[in-house]
Parts: sequence; structure tokens; C-alpha cells
Amino acid sequence: MEETRAPYGASLLVAVGWFLTPVAAFAVADWSLPDGPDATDIDCGSGGCGWSSMDFLPAIVVLVGVPLLVVLMTVTAVTSLLRIPAALAGTLSALATVLVAVFIVALYSAVAR
Repeated sequence: MEETRAPYGASLLVAVGWFLTPVAAFAVADWSLPDGPDATDIDCGSGGCGWSSMDFLPAIVVLVGVPLLVVLMTVTAVTSLLRIPAALAGTLSALATVLVAVFIVALYSAVAR
């Protein structure tokens, strides 16, 4: 039986699932923590005072997620051309995207010095 290439959409869904899992785990962990004591003596003159990490999550997802999604879509287009199942192509896409992101951060930190 001749094996066909992995569908792009299915591979992309698997890859996006790899990135959404830690975000969802972070959200569930933050929601399940009990609220701390009321801090009425904190000076809230600075921006973001009293915000939880869940208040920053949408901004982080947009600022980090959009560039990662562009890289992920490009890498998934390449890996879906391989003759492998969609689950493997999506997993390889997620791994390659993380490696590309680590390389870009390392390059930026080397240049910024």
C-alpha cells in the first residue's frame, strides 16, 4: 500500500496542540491556586500592580504566539511533505519550531551584547 503525505491541516493541529498544552496547564494551575491575603498596604502607583499572571497571559500569547505561529506554519508545510503520519509531522513541526525559536533567541542575545 502506498503511503500518502500527511495532510497539512491535521499536522498543523497536532503542532498547535503541543503549544496549547503548556498554556492550558499554566492557566489551570493559576486558576486552581487559592487567592492570597489581601494586600491593602501595597502602593499601586506602578502599572500592573495587583495583576495576576493570568492578566498578562493574553498579551504574552499574542506577542510570542504570533511569530511562533508563522514559523510553525512554515515548518509544518515542509514536514507535511514527508511521507509520515500527521501526528508525527505535527510533533516534528513543534520540535523544529522550538529549535528555531531557541536559535533566534540565542542569536539575538549574542548580537545584543
